[in-house]
Amino acid sequence: MTGEMAWDDLTNRLTDLLGRLPDGTVLQLHELARPIDGYFVQLWQRPDRLFAEVSGALTVDGDRRFPVEQENMLRELGWHPPTPEHAGHWWSELAWPAPAAGYTDLAAALVRVLRDVLGTARPGELGYQAWNAGDGRRFLLDLGLDQIEIRYYARVAPGDTPERPTGLLRRVRTGAVDHDEALGRDGHWRPTETLELADLGELDDELVPIGAVAADRVVTWWRELVDRETRSEADRTDQELIRPRLAEAVDAERDAQGRPVVRGPRLSEQDRSAVATYLRTAPLVLVAYGFDQDPFDPEHPEVVPLHFRTDGEWVWSESLAYFAQRYGIAPEADFMAYLARRQYRLPEVDDAAIARAAELLKG
Repeated sequence: MTGEMAWDDLTNRLTDLLGRLPDGTVLQLHELARPIDGYFVQLWQRPDRLFAEVSGALTVDGDRRFPVEQENMLRELGWHPPTPEHAGHWWSELAWPAPAAGYTDLAAALVRVLRDVLGTARPGELGYQAWNAGDGRRFLLDLGLDQIEIRYYARVAPGDTPERPTGLLRRVRTGAVDHDEALGRDGHWRPTETLELADLGELDDELVPIGAVAADRVVTWWRELVDRETRSEADRTDQELIRPRLAEAVDAERDAQGRPVVRGPRLSEQDRSAVATYLRTAPLVLVAYGFDQDPFDPEHPEVVPLHFRTDGEWVWSESLAYFAQRYGIAPEADFMAYLARRQYRLPEVDDAAIARAAELLKG
């Protein structure tokens, strides 16, 4: 943001802008602290109407839905209650083009909602994003506020398309701060490190930039898949559905002299890297400080990691990653077959899955 401003200054900037928005423009003013699931007001320019909307019950977290007092304030300020046509938002409209007084009144109404109804202390707590509803193209506006920039990426593995990807990620930038999220298996957005891994060149899949409109289509498709999978699993018991499996630890065999030896086939160099990366980058379940001794190399310092990790289906000691990378020792057969079916690509893991894994370790 270029500098602190007063509410009157924001009102004047909005008034000047409202008569010049191209057809199809969507302008949103958000809470900077919660640019995704927080309160916002938005304008949508149509050929003969300028619609104004206030975030409704469908777009904010449940604990932040408007209480009766705030709804009454919106009614008193002339806003219409939510309707399906307005995606559950409170709304108002202005015939376009309008006289100068119409733009002034609408700008003042937006500021009153931000300040008096939503409780925004000062304009500096706001950010904005603006785009064309037709093609998703984003652009800058002279509002004196930080721009909220949301970039979407389709995670594309061999055989995927950006329209039907393995995963969907987004990077939300407010000012100079980035916040990365991925669409989870349950259809909800959650924090992720996948984009950071891609920035470091440690992600095998391709990340394809896509627009907001295309991302919305992927989200709809993904959530429909989740609904179908949920219905198809309805007959499974709770125990079958949610209980993860604990992978066996590496047990060093010994030769006739009692020395530990590595027996059996080894992983290829390519599979070593893929298996080890999967096993050491999954979400942590239990942090263990210190290291254990390598039974195959007891003369050296303790180097074997002891953390436990999960992908929601399996729970394992990170020592498996060490033994896979250094010696090519594969995990147990069922676990290895599972990793191969996944093509060594980690799913997004929600908090509930991590909690179930922790319960398994406690038991």
